Amino acid sequence: ESLTAMTSALAVVRTSDKQLTRELLNDAKLSTPDQMVAGERQREIQFLNKHKSVVVKPLHGEQGEGISVDVRSEKSLEKAVKKAQKHGDVVLIEQYVEGEDLRVIVINNEVVAAAVRRPPAVIGTGEHTIADLIHRLSRRRAAATGGESNIPMDEETDRCVKMHGYKMEDVLEKGVSV
Repeated sequence: ESLTAMTSALAVVRTSDKQLTRELLNDAKLSTPDQMVAGERQREIQFLNKHKSVVVKPLHGEQGEGISVDVRSEKSLEKAVKKAQKHGDVVLIEQYVEGEDLRVIVINNEVVAAAVRRPPAVIGTGEHTIADLIHRLSRRRAAATGGESNIPMDEETDRCVKMHGYKMEDVLEKGVSV
């Protein structure tokens, strides 16, 4: 979303490669989560056991495609790696760090914009299922962005709902957020 005619080819390469971006941030003495390249099942499990929760994502990509967040079990890890592989051959497994997701845009060593990124959330009405609430929110997001942003009704969305102790067909209590 941040590309302009002034965006250099080097900037595009640097930001599209998540592993390279991490290395550049580390070189600038910024703290980054621990990371590994997927491919050896035993090492993946050891990494998960060490960090207790991980993010799995394709090396290249955008808009969250192929990403699984807050993966905590070996079974979920295996599914997440397979999902990410559909979007690229190289898959990264990264330590999950709780906190706000901040997107910062820097041009010529100057911060020019920043935004806090929040995952979508639905608020219960006491009458509608979680699936209904997600569909409604997704329609509003799509309308507001000309169809560019929606909430996929996929395994990742289902997994996140289950992590909160619910199922898609549950009616969410009024005022409860998931």
